Amino acid sequence: MVKHKETVSKVNMVPEIPGTIIWSEKSQNDNQNNPWDDPSLTCMSLTEKRILASITGPTPELPYPLNPLPLRNDAPTMEYIIPESDKAAVLRQLYPFSPCPELHEIRFDLHEEKYFRVGDYKVIRELGWNFIVSPYYANSGGMVIDWMEKDSDGQVLIIPIEK
Repeated sequence: MVKHKETVSKVNMVPEIPGTIIWSEKSQNDNQNNPWDDPSLTCMSLTEKRILASITGPTPELPYPLNPLPLRNDAPTMEYIIPESDKAAVLRQLYPFSPCPELHEIRFDLHEEKYFRVGDYKVIRELGWNFIVSPYYANSGGMVIDWMEKDSDGQVLIIPIEK
């Protein structure tokens, strides 16, 4: 079964969507180069970050504390500590594909090869971008682009949000 594309805008560009949190935008140079194109970076999931950065562009910091997240094979990154009460709104704010899953849904992390509950996601901050990652990111690098959902025909479909 092929799912039909839904027309969805980024939440921070459409404040009239009920139940969303809108954070003030910082002024950013829209013409800046994508830092993820720097071949000297050796961070975890670099290919996925390049792809996601090309879809989303730089994002303002979220209004949550940042803590170091130790990584298995890399220098630590910074992880937002997001209260459970805000997790659904943050997911809708940052999720780069359509449709955005609900917190109770289950996804499969391709890197870790394990299932997880969407509500257990994490958000990391690197080089001016916020990235949604799986709860297994620190171990294997599973980012939102690595989440799979199996439909009734066994086909997987992810649709980028139109800008």
